[in-house]
Amino acid sequence: MGPHMPNPPVEPDDHYAHLTQQLITDVSAALHAHHASAPDDPVMSVALCTDDDACGVYFAICTASWLRDCEDSEDRFQPTEWPEGSDAITARSQALVEALYRSASAPSAEPAAGDVPTVEDHVRQAFEAMVGALRALRQSDVIGAGVFTVVCSTDPGPLQEALEQAAIQQLNSSDVRREYVELRLQWANNGLKRLLANDDEAWWTADQIGRLRAEMAAFEHQLSELSA
Repeated sequence: MGPHMPNPPVEPDDHYAHLTQQLITDVSAALHAHHASAPDDPVMSVALCTDDDACGVYFAICTASWLRDCEDSEDRFQPTEWPEGSDAITARSQALVEALYRSASAPSAEPAAGDVPTVEDHVRQAFEAMVGALRALRQSDVIGAGVFTVVCSTDPGPLQEALEQAAIQQLNSSDVRREYVELRLQWANNGLKRLLANDDEAWWTADQIGRLRAEMAAFEHQLSELSA
């Protein structure tokens, strides 16, 4: 693992860039602390997690010892199952995220104005800021090349799921991505088989089947690209 990342100066009005720099500091410190306290326990996966409106953020880490104890190697790719680094994200970072969310969610006197941010705008920019932080740590070797790295929502809708998938493509090596995509295909296929075996005509079952088939097609496309 490399040295601490230097924090370049940030323009005071560029709040999302400021958030990226603060998260670099927070996550770097958390990872250095882990390696100092448990040098024989490699980090397998890291994540910055948020909620559907991106009004908070927490750091989660999956280590070799935790994965061994949970007896399910698939949990390496499920950030909501990992232990939270409750002290990793500082109050300063949390305050930045919360302030940016409040700004986007506050009623506007001119709702039609093009420069008024929406909550969706905020979610996209917050994800981008978190991805930027983890990318910088990957590039500086604070996060190793074989570590599964992701930004995700704990309760994702379609937008958050799309942003998570984009983050995985940006932040991970082709080998790690292939392992992840193969596992997601397996999960979707198993879920589809269970639904089809139930022979349930409920509308929500048909909707789930459609979503699982679309998910499988998307991951099959990714796998073909990775194998090309």
